[in-house]
Amino acid sequence: MHRIPSGSLATLLSATLLLTGACRKAPLETDAVARVGNVSLTLKEVGEAVRFAGSPADSAELASRYVEQWITDRLLEREAERRGLRDDAAVQRRLGEAERSILVSALLDEVFSEDPDALDGNAIRAYFESRRESFRLLEPYVRVRHLAFPGAEEARDAQRLLATLDTTDAVRWRTLRSRSSLSDSTTAAYQDRFVPLSTLFPSLPAVHAAVRGLAPGRTTGVIGDGGAWHVVQLVGRAEPGSEPLLAWVEDQVRERAGIEARKQMVTRLVQTLRNEALAGRVLDMR
Repeated sequence: MHRIPSGSLATLLSATLLLTGACRKAPLETDAVARVGNVSLTLKEVGEAVRFAGSPADSAELASRYVEQWITDRLLEREAERRGLRDDAAVQRRLGEAERSILVSALLDEVFSEDPDALDGNAIRAYFESRRESFRLLEPYVRVRHLAFPGAEEARDAQRLLATLDTTDAVRWRTLRSRSSLSDSTTAAYQDRFVPLSTLFPSLPAVHAAVRGLAPGRTTGVIGDGGAWHVVQLVGRAEPGSEPLLAWVEDQVRERAGIEARKQMVTRLVQTLRNEALAGRVLDMR
């Protein structure tokens, strides 16, 4: 995604403000793009609000809309204040609820940003073993051997050797792999481990398509893709519904275990706060 350059945003907003300048009586601060009463909207605030827009053109349009919406909201807020709505009991209750909700959310965000305790390798394995059924594969996982060469002739020679190589022959595979000048730099993450088929070779569509239709133990022909020549052997394939090994899904396991550990941290925090409040007579329950 692109961020709108601050110069472009300044130009856009300057033009927008020139069109509405006749309506202003008080001058704007030097870095403000709009003001309602004693509240100002700065160029930096607008830039932060639209920094994730899809393109510079989108950012410019969003910036203009954001400024207009900000002005509308501030004008309506002033009118609500003029009518005395801030003193309304129902409004006060809702403002209090909103403030409490924001504070609680900020606290939970802070707690969840902390590293949970005891998430070492043993803890991750224990978590996986106790919930193995929930990690059954949702898509095919494959293990491949991939070779890539700058020239087609080198790739053809390697393809003939790889096609005769048993999937369990690690010694000859290492020897053959050492001849591949590009494989390690382009697809090292795919070598010698099972990965989701959908994530395989995302920048090499022709190679990906060839692997999808490959049977275990078989080798593709030479494939030209991404400025190189590729050969792939499918070492193994696990179908959806299969129970994975921990190594295949360790990232998922670690993520789930971390979420659960953080939830437990919140539970312990709440219990501690409850006990302290009861002991200090801050909390009464009937």
